[in-house]
Amino acid sequence: MKLLTVFCIFAIAIGANADIDTDGYTNKQIFLRIIECAQKVIVKGLPEIGVPPHDPLRISKNFTYTLDLGSYSIEVGVENMYMEGIPWWEVRQMDDVSEKEENPVFDYNIYWKMMSFEGKWKFVITETKTGNKMVDNGGDIGFELDHLTFAGRYNFSKPEDDKEVGFNDLTLHLHTEESEVHFDNLGLISSGIRLLGGPALTKIFNMDLLTDILGPGIRDKFNKDWVGKPERIVALITHCDD
Repeated sequence: MKLLTVFCIFAIAIGANADIDTDGYTNKQIFLRIIECAQKVIVKGLPEIGVPPHDPLRISKNFTYTLDLGSYSIEVGVENMYMEGIPWWEVRQMDDVSEKEENPVFDYNIYWKMMSFEGKWKFVITETKTGNKMVDNGGDIGFELDHLTFAGRYNFSKPEDDKEVGFNDLTLHLHTEESEVHFDNLGLISSGIRLLGGPALTKIFNMDLLTDILGPGIRDKFNKDWVGKPERIVALITHCDD
């Protein structure tokens, strides 16, 4: 989820309890300033506030699942993962639609020309008694999303005595024009995945099947790790202004 917090850094809005000089700027100008700053910072990262380099983003955790079946065990996993393309977004829309709303409400559209994920997969079957590996296979795995957009609306509450500052709502819709998927070292199966995996992934993204998970997840992550820790916002802006 750490990389998703960066995708939507613009939503830490209005300096929420942080000592950031707005200097008469509008809500939109403040948001865009934070977006521009985040885009600059995440390329090389800012370790003092826990932001790793994102060009590429190395995923330190490996994912492994082992199934013990008595006389043998099965291990599957993905490791050495990284993502490319994250910092190179373009803000195509940031419209204040608050009207008479008490809190800032914005429609947004963020565009990436390309974003990709790469890693190594493994599949191992081991005989429990001898430790011999009956099957030990693996290879490259990855996907690429071309012309990807994150779009939707967010509502951000300002500090008040009877209200906690942060996101009230965040809607997120994903769309990609084309996808490519590869799962190598599986013979004819790999060829089938390359042929059919891209269109299938594109359809999954464009059906909004992930939005009910990602939207609330991003909202809660920002409220906890950014809005709830305004010193990180100050450090981010200060680094850009140096």
